[in-house]
Amino acid sequence: MAGAKCPHCGNEVSEREGLCPHCGSRMGRVSGAAALTAGWTRPRKRDAAVRPDTSPDVLAELAGDEDCLVRTDVAENYAAPADVLRQLSHDADEAVRMRVARNTAAPADVLEALSHDEDVRVRESVAENGAAPADALRLLAQDETELVRMCTAENGNAPADILRQLSHDEDETVRCIAAGNTNAPADVLEALAHDADRGVRCAVSLNANTPVSALCHLSQDADQDVQTNAVYAMRVLAMSPDAPADALRELAREHDEDVRTSVAYNVATPTDVLRELAQDENEDVRRGVAQNPSAPADAIAALAQDAAEAVRGYLAFNPNAPADVLKELARTDDADTRSAVACNRNTPPDVLRGLSRDGDERVREGVACNANAPADVLEALAQDENEGVLAGVAANANTPIAVVETLARGGHGALVTHLAHARLA
Repeated sequence: MAGAKCPHCGNEVSEREGLCPHCGSRMGRVSGAAALTAGWTRPRKRDAAVRPDTSPDVLAELAGDEDCLVRTDVAENYAAPADVLRQLSHDADEAVRMRVARNTAAPADVLEALSHDEDVRVRESVAENGAAPADALRLLAQDETELVRMCTAENGNAPADILRQLSHDEDETVRCIAAGNTNAPADVLEALAHDADRGVRCAVSLNANTPVSALCHLSQDADQDVQTNAVYAMRVLAMSPDAPADALRELAREHDEDVRTSVAYNVATPTDVLRELAQDENEDVRRGVAQNPSAPADAIAALAQDAAEAVRGYLAFNPNAPADVLKELARTDDADTRSAVACNRNTPPDVLRGLSRDGDERVREGVACNANAPADVLEALAQDENEGVLAGVAANANTPIAVVETLARGGHGALVTHLAHARLA
């Protein structure tokens, strides 16, 4: 029928039946789906349009509905067939096209075509779509509208070359968003760390993928927020057991003492770096090395002679501390240090014997729990008045059975009795 208009794109078509030559939608469809939906109310149509289990034939029928809201609902449906979304991408109503542009199930060619759409909201929607093809994003990265470029810069699937392009954008907000994208390559973040705009630099300082060299630069930024963010990011990285060795080496040279301290405590820090940090001027840094089980023997030996008593004391917590160092630390006046020596599995039996008579109950409890404590020491500690000490004796595998049986009879506290029975079971 001449002069008819396609209900989807609004163009004139020469005949009522067949496909519209402009948008490819089917004209004059008469089918079981058409008969099924003929009497439906708008709410029922809309409900069916958004449901993922609606049949493809019904969705195809609803895509041709005269009600824009029904077509919009179909356009948003991730279960809509590709040909239906392709049809709706030519809809005369921009709201329908915008929903297709947002739909991650839309075919790549449809999204690419919509990246040329005259309506800016449609182009924005494509730019936000995580399934948008790279070619579409490349085009949108050059869009005349800042908002479209912003959406492109924020896209989590934007390739590195597009983010590199957007990092040079004249609009600082676009650059700022690109700086916050976790897909941004290291060289882009490195360059943006020197950007004139503080917002851009701040975004770089918050990006989890920012290289250490850029963070070091930003840690001395004139802006306090940028500086604080960068230092915090370095501390987090310095504490991570998964931090790359090269990153830890660079962080060990950072001027911020807390960053170097975090590196010193990190068991993943290379031994050569720990050796260097063992000579750090900051006492907290040296403490970190002293406690680190990855510290090499020569660094431990050097720290055993450290001028700071607290540094020497932290060696008592190191499971690799040598016996002679622990023996020396057992003589300290600091009860916390003696307690750590008593707990350390490298502490020699004769040292444990001496500590078993310590006036501090925490020290005696450490001996009672030590897997290297001699049987006679544990037997003597079974006469202790402190419940924590007795609990350690009851649970220690070196305690003679006769002693455990005595403790199991009760009278020393519920915990001691329970642990003794557990040993005898």
